[in-house]
Amino acid sequence: MRKAVALIAKLAITLALLYFAFSRINLDIVVQRLQHLNTAWFAAAIATLAAQAVVAAARWRGILRRCGAAISTQQAVRYTFIALFFSQ
Repeated sequence: MRKAVALIAKLAITLALLYFAFSRINLDIVVQRLQHLNTAWFAAAIATLAAQAVVAAARWRGILRRCGAAISTQQAVRYTFIALFFSQ
């Protein structure tokens, strides 16, 4: 019962904060900005972020290998993207 109350309280606070954040956004301006978005620069930004994640994964893979916990490059990249997702 106590866990259910805590979960409901967390959900209520989350919904209230999301409402507060999104109620102040002018969607017309957001749409206007997205219509004028330079797709080449956007793609370059996404590629740069992906490259940074791959470099971070390589660093973590090297650290793990020296600690005796070798993983594949694919696993390191996957875990890095998962970590980036949850840290945002």
